[in-house]
Amino acid sequence: MVVQRTNYLDDKLMGALAAMPVNVATPVKRQVVLLGSGLDTKAWRLDFPSGTAIFEVDQRDMSGFKHRRLEAIKAQTDAASDPAKFKHPLKAASWTSVGTDLMHPEWVADLEDQGFQKGLPTAYVAEGLLYYLSPNAVKSLLATLAEISGPGSALLFSCINEGFYSGAKSDLSKAGTDGMWATTLKFTEAFQFGITDDVAGFLRPLGWDASADGAVKDVRNVYQAYGVQEFLPPKGLGFDKNREENEKMFGPKVYYLVNARLSP
Repeated sequence: MVVQRTNYLDDKLMGALAAMPVNVATPVKRQVVLLGSGLDTKAWRLDFPSGTAIFEVDQRDMSGFKHRRLEAIKAQTDAASDPAKFKHPLKAASWTSVGTDLMHPEWVADLEDQGFQKGLPTAYVAEGLLYYLSPNAVKSLLATLAEISGPGSALLFSCINEGFYSGAKSDLSKAGTDGMWATTLKFTEAFQFGITDDVAGFLRPLGWDASADGAVKDVRNVYQAYGVQEFLPPKGLGFDKNREENEKMFGPKVYYLVNARLSP
């Protein structure tokens, strides 16, 4: 699932950047902010349009670890350096790592201190992040992103739905020690949020529009486009062990991929 999720969001990110209005007179024409970026490699994999500044936001410990790994694999992090000297040159106008906590009220100020410009067209990517935040934190984060964004900005994210969240919590109460199920449950212990199936309705009051055709996708409906022939192995994964029972109680489990735009 991670492979198709990443490829899908990569494609939608590049489409969003290409559609953004830009001021050709400014060095930075558009921005990308990767939220909870971890070891993401977009800055070295994707051919970004000219004038694209990339900001990665994550905890300071993760930011420091990533810097060390990038240095070890000879990846370029300073756009002013000679790309020919690196095994992995940057494919964007700039790359900046911002070590901060998205739950801290000053995280936007930390981002601005590193060169982020409010009001510019910006694409935000939250891949595998939102379900680890509380419902109030998700709403606050998405509303803040809308407030600091310019026309044409985009919000791309993945998220489990309420049925998935409730089913996962139910499974935790029945956890055993048998192999894959017990292992998979470790990933669900930290879940705090599942989005309503009316994704567009959830986003609307937060300043984002996901009403366009195809803006909200179930990951199951996109995997074959990225060369994955089976969504799950024949016996499923651990979190599917009680699927039928859970879906009767909580509704279908859905993992959404969302491609929203800043509301006019």
